[in-house]
Amino acid sequence: YALNLHQLLLNSWVCVALVREVRSLGMSVWGNEADPSPRAFRLGWLVWVVYSNRYLQGLDTLFLLLRDKFVSVLHVFQQLALVWAWWLVCRTSCGGDVYFAAFMQACYNAISYGYFVYKRNKRPSLRAQFRITHLLMLMP
Repeated sequence: YALNLHQLLLNSWVCVALVREVRSLGMSVWGNEADPSPRAFRLGWLVWVVYSNRYLQGLDTLFLLLRDKFVSVLHVFQQLALVWAWWLVCRTSCGGDVYFAAFMQACYNAISYGYFVYKRNKRPSLRAQFRITHLLMLMP
């Protein structure tokens, strides 16, 4: 429960912080060049937070495996692939339009972990489960 709550709060904060930072830099939705100046340091740092959070999510998967919970091969592959992909992003182009992928990742995680927190406190209806699942499937 604590991990789910932490993920909900962290990813919600990252979503809001990314929007504020993009606005303060005067960036548009698309077509932004990576800015290597100190002015864009915070944006790069927020992208790095998204990358670093992938390790915590990987530990969550490891804990599920150690507790003999069912985890699909696809889930494990996705966790490993996303850690590698975000490392590559941070290594090569931590700025510009990368904020959009970080924003979408953080929003997706906030919705997912928000659902897990909600599910722990109250049994959601099938309609709510259906809507949340479809919302997450629509996100890139």
